[in-house]
Amino acid sequence: MKNPFGNSFSDQWLRRVFFACAAVMLLIMLSVSGRYGVCWDEKTQKDYGDSVLNFYTSFGKDTGYINRQNHIHTYGGFVEVVCSVATKISSADPYDTRHFIIAWFGFFAMLFAGLVAKEIAGWKAGIVSLLFVFLTPVFFGHSMFNSKDIPFAACYTAGIYFLIRFLKELPSPSRKSVIY
Repeated sequence: MKNPFGNSFSDQWLRRVFFACAAVMLLIMLSVSGRYGVCWDEKTQKDYGDSVLNFYTSFGKDTGYINRQNHIHTYGGFVEVVCSVATKISSADPYDTRHFIIAWFGFFAMLFAGLVAKEIAGWKAGIVSLLFVFLTPVFFGHSMFNSKDIPFAACYTAGIYFLIRFLKELPSPSRKSVIY
């Protein structure tokens, strides 16, 4: 759907500004991700990821990921396993690796928040939304170490974005929109 208040030249220019801002944001986030210290529950999250990875590599025989004291096994283990695998492959510091990966999820949460705003109100709103989320200190900070809420936020906003695109294409959505 075309923006009724702008022409195609300004839309293309604003689109470029949006993605240029996003690229700068990604570079900033990835460059500072290794400068964050270990937060209070990261050791537990790291150990949980290692335990879930052990479950899969033992083909289900090692069930040590189930910890009845803290109920951590009720959280999804996807990001924790990705972090554990990346640490084993890279031999880098496990916490710096975790922060780097979680920063990617934080970036995608911010990117899709901007894209949702763009779908609703145009590229200017997308740029403002992108910058507001990036400049929110709590969200930015959690984008470096929070392996539960930030990936959820990224997937949730991506889901909203693709749902909006799907609904805009009705009654005959594209195959790409259906898959997303």
